Amino acid sequence: MSESPAKLDKEKMIYVNDRMIPIENDFLTSKQILVAAGFVPEQYSLYLKTGNTPKDHTEVTDKTPIEIQNGLHFRAVPKPTSQV
Repeated sequence: MSESPAKLDKEKMIYVNDRMIPIENDFLTSKQILVAAGFVPEQYSLYLKTGNTPKDHTEVTDKTPIEIQNGLHFRAVPKPTSQV
């Protein structure tokens, strides 16, 4: 059975660690993106790809919702753990 035309028009594809994630919302926080991709927000940081080199990533915080656009690429990176 195929998806309804209205849902397909609203759905956007983003990528987290090169995995496609379908999103219907127009704005999401970094925590919501991590959860949608199956990550635990307290254990991962989220970075938005802004260019073609490994240094071209900007950390995304939960302070400002991100406007979701088709084809955005993110990287989920484990947060450092403290050694006791």
